[in-house]
Amino acid sequence: MAPAHHSVSGGPTPSMRMSALFLHGDVASFGWPASHRLVLSLIPMLRPFMWQSLMLPALPSTMLSFLDAPVPFVVGVPHKSAEVRMQCAKLCRINVYKDAVKMVSSPPLPRRSELAATLKPLYDRVRATEASRRVHPLQDVTQEQQQAVHNLLEALQGYLLSLCSRQREHAITEVQNNDKVSILLKDSFVESFPKAERPFMRIFVETQMFTVYSDDVLHNPA
Repeated sequence: MAPAHHSVSGGPTPSMRMSALFLHGDVASFGWPASHRLVLSLIPMLRPFMWQSLMLPALPSTMLSFLDAPVPFVVGVPHKSAEVRMQCAKLCRINVYKDAVKMVSSPPLPRRSELAATLKPLYDRVRATEASRRVHPLQDVTQEQQQAVHNLLEALQGYLLSLCSRQREHAITEVQNNDKVSILLKDSFVESFPKAERPFMRIFVETQMFTVYSDDVLHNPA
C-alpha cells in the first residue's frame, strides 16, 4: 500500500504523530538535530498513555540493523543514507525540516477533524513562540513558551482521556482468590463508538499501550 503524505505544519501534526504511535509503532524521525527533540516530545504528547517499547532519540550508525526489528520503536535518525532510506521504506517517517509525515494508510483518529480544529490555533501558537529561540538559548524557555506548550498538551490529554472515558461501562468484575478483578469487554467497548471510529479503536485496544493504561484504570477505581 502506498504511503500517505501529510504536512507537519498546522493542526493535524500532533494527531498524525499520535496515529503513527498508536497504530504503527515503528517511527523514524529525520532532520538532525531537531529529530531527537521531536522523539522526546512524543512522551508528554501521549499522556495519560505511556510508550511501552524502545524510544531512542539518536540511533547510532552502527545500529542501523535495528530498523528491521520486529518490535515497536521510535528513533531519531541523524543521517539519511541510501541504506537508511531502504530500511525505513515501510516505517512511519517524520521529516522535521521538510514538514512532512509519510506513513502507510491507516484508520484515522476518532473525531480527527474536530481534534485538528481544536489543536490548530494551539499548535500555531507554539510554533510562533519558536521565533524567540533564535535569540535565547534553547534551554532558556520563556513563560510564553511554557504556557503555549501547556495549552497544547492539555488539549491533547483531554482528547485522549475522552477515548477511554467509558471503559468501566464495558467491564465485568470477577472474584479470584477473594480479589476483585475487572476485565474490559473489548468488543463491547469498540462497538460503543460510532461506526467510522471503530477501525481505529479495534486496533488501538490491542496495543500494549492501551492495555497497560486500561488495566490501571480498571484496577484502581477513582
